[in-house]
Amino acid sequence: EDPPEIGYWISQSYSGKGVTKRATEALTEFGLNKLGLERIVIRAVEDNIGSNRIAESLGYNIYEKEVKDGYPHNYWEKLKG
Repeated sequence: EDPPEIGYWISQSYSGKGVTKRATEALTEFGLNKLGLERIVIRAVEDNIGSNRIAESLGYNIYEKEVKDGYPHNYWEKLKG
C-alpha cells in the first residue's frame, strides 16, 4: 500500500508568500496527530528548490531518490513522533 502523500502546486502570484508551507504544515499535523498516520510522504522534482525547501523546513527527510518521467525526484518522509 502506498503511503499517504502530500502534493502541491501554487500559482506564480502566490509563490514565495508562505501559503504552501503553511498548508503543508497543517496537513502534516492533521495527518500525523488527528488521523493517526505513522508516515507522510512528499515527492518533489530535484530541481524544484522551493518544494524541497518546504519539505526540509517542516522536518521531512529524504529517504529515496528516483528518476520518474525523465526527471530526478526526491522522496521525503515524515514519521510520527
